[in-house]
Amino acid sequence: MRVGQEIVGEVLDLKTATVLGSVYQTTNTAYRGLTVANIKSQIKRNKQNEVARVRNKAVSSEMKTRVKAAEAAALAGDDDRAERLTAAIKIIDKAATKGVIHKRNAANKKSRLVKRVAKAE
Repeated sequence: MRVGQEIVGEVLDLKTATVLGSVYQTTNTAYRGLTVANIKSQIKRNKQNEVARVRNKAVSSEMKTRVKAAEAAALAGDDDRAERLTAAIKIIDKAATKGVIHKRNAANKKSRLVKRVAKAE
């Protein structure tokens, strides 16, 4: 594939896609904008899925950050470790409410987090 070659109305470069025979293999997420569906409802569904994926990624990332902060505060013996634990539990519950993770998965994450924090104290 040549740099700047047009595929289905989108201009791609070598960082975006590589050619293996006649099959395109993605090498980064910039390729996601390329729609192969030609049915209107599927094109809409693809757009909705992309929006949901980005939203879920943000919530998941925030959850991981808060959990790491709570664990680090517990290990360091910081004064605000209870607040950080509460914030982590709150964001885990929020992720479960939004459907990013299952409610049982959220319960397991909270349980494991509380055990690790108690053990660190």
